[in-house]
Amino acid sequence: AGRWHGGWRTFTVLALGLNALLMVPLHNTFLLREAGINLPIKNDPLKPVLGWRGLGQGLGALLADLPADTVLLTTRYQTAGPLAFYTPGQPQVLYVNTGGRRQNQYDYWPWPADLAQRTVLFVEERRQVGGQLPVPELVRQGFAECTFLAAISSTRAPYTLRQMDVFKCTGYRGIVRPLAATY
Repeated sequence: AGRWHGGWRTFTVLALGLNALLMVPLHNTFLLREAGINLPIKNDPLKPVLGWRGLGQGLGALLADLPADTVLLTTRYQTAGPLAFYTPGQPQVLYVNTGGRRQNQYDYWPWPADLAQRTVLFVEERRQVGGQLPVPELVRQGFAECTFLAAISSTRAPYTLRQMDVFKCTGYRGIVRPLAATY
């Protein structure tokens, strides 16, 4: 019985040690990079959660110079949620499905009735570093004017984690919000 008990103790200590060895760098993959392991950002298992705080802070700086009721508009569900959380003041975030994507709760939430009198910042996350993205046709036609305002980057030296283009859109004319055929 004593030998069995000692075996479990050894197993538990080894298991906890292995857990600590694996979990610490997986919660902060930059520790792996500091240890000399080449892990490109695009292959980082934490990529979906990296960089949002920096983008939110950058948007917050832009919003400080705009009317308090300015709203954000995006065409990616994956962008809407993090920006709603990380942008100071938690501005209202609108989403429009430009087609070919599954439905989500943003498709069903109502837009402000006074959107024509409000400033809208259309935000589009870049899929790769460099190169300004055009405003999608559906969004561009919905406003009298959409002008490039800024490019925001979220970095952790020397890496660029995320980049976003921001357009100031005014004169809302209406956008038909298509629903996807399936969930």
